[in-house]
Amino acid sequence: MRAIIALTALLLLLFVQASYAGRIDLEPLGEVAGTVDGVVTPIRSGSELSGRVCVPKEVYSTPETRYRLYGWIEKGRLISTEPCLEIGPRQNVTVRYLREHLVTVFSDDGSYVRQVWAEEGKPAELEVPLKMEGEGVQLRLKRALLDGRLPLQIVEGKVVVGVSRPLTVQLAYTKYVRVNVTKVALDGEGRSVIRSEVLWAEEGALKVEPEKQIEMDGKTLQLEGYELVGEGSVSESRSLVLKVDSPSTLLLYYRVLYPIVISDASGTRTIYARKGETVVVSAAERVKIGPTELAFAGWEEIPALTPKVELRVNGSATLTAVYRKFCDLTVQTPLGTQTRSLEEGQATTIALPQELPATPFTKRTLKEIYVDGVKNGPLPLVVRGCSVREVTAVYEVSYDPVQIGLLVGGIVGLAAGYAILRKPEKRESERAPLYKPIANGASPATVCPNCGSSVDDVFCPSCGTKLPK
Repeated sequence: MRAIIALTALLLLLFVQASYAGRIDLEPLGEVAGTVDGVVTPIRSGSELSGRVCVPKEVYSTPETRYRLYGWIEKGRLISTEPCLEIGPRQNVTVRYLREHLVTVFSDDGSYVRQVWAEEGKPAELEVPLKMEGEGVQLRLKRALLDGRLPLQIVEGKVVVGVSRPLTVQLAYTKYVRVNVTKVALDGEGRSVIRSEVLWAEEGALKVEPEKQIEMDGKTLQLEGYELVGEGSVSESRSLVLKVDSPSTLLLYYRVLYPIVISDASGTRTIYARKGETVVVSAAERVKIGPTELAFAGWEEIPALTPKVELRVNGSATLTAVYRKFCDLTVQTPLGTQTRSLEEGQATTIALPQELPATPFTKRTLKEIYVDGVKNGPLPLVVRGCSVREVTAVYEVSYDPVQIGLLVGGIVGLAAGYAILRKPEKRESERAPLYKPIANGASPATVCPNCGSSVDDVFCPSCGTKLPK
């Protein structure tokens, strides 16, 4: 009798609960495996349940597609996102799930793999590493491909894909190998590091164009050689081309050259030499510059007196050649031009004659003296080398009365002597006929009536007498 009463009470309780139970709908699933008050219970869409109801957070349809719990919705309002909810009598709720697909992001060498779930129907923004670093190696992102085919635009380390199914994003990276380029100075027997920089060899290949010459602290460093420390090779053309498989160091050796500045009459020049090296330095021995000539006299910094010397280099040096200066002095007179060379500051006396011969009847007398075009004082004239360039003497021409008197006297004397030596004229009766008979019928010849000479002209060639017509 007691058993019948208990069964009747249980059935009555169940009837009451069924009459006042809540309702659960599922979107978009039709059924999930859940629990009601801790008891595993299949929960179907439209089930009438009350009590503490729990549903799974994810429901996988395939390994790459799932439904993720969004939350509990009552009367269009989200009331909970937890998997469990206490459902009261006559409470109607909806359990909503979102469909998601697996998106796999991986590098082509397999060193990077990342998987994310993305909601279907919405664009997914995926972060991709632009650069990945290892021990002396860098991987720099080159491109991203959707499902290995469609290129994706990379913006600030992110790609955006539309999700409607499971996807893959393949990342292609370029490998860079670190190369330390170190410049080393060689000075005598010692060496020191000048500077070092890090370069990256793309796919193991790197082109290095080292400076051929470096100016530093008043010294010149000239590239002398190189050395690769590490696995790889170096080929040399117009630049150094490296092929490396692992992090390496390229050593560039520079020889320190010290400047030797040489100044002489021809100009200033610089030669470069190593420490401890012996160099031959020479200067111009004689240099002619217009009317000026420079003659080597020695070196300002060293006691050598020869224009060519040997110098052992211990550092930077300056050598200055010392010269004696000579200048041409020109003296011009009517007789010609004379040029003499005088050392700078050397004194000399210019002596000029007061008179110069000209012609037998004229003379030239010193009138004025010009020094570099400026009228100067009387003789003797003292000038110094390089301070005066030209001395011009001006002479005045005049007639010589002594020579003229001698000439006149000579003419008179000659005339008197001629008169004395001339023959007297013959008498009229003694004069020869004008014409002498010519034998053998020849024509008569003309005879000078004064001297009897035979003539053919108007004047006698012997005495100069004019013949009558």
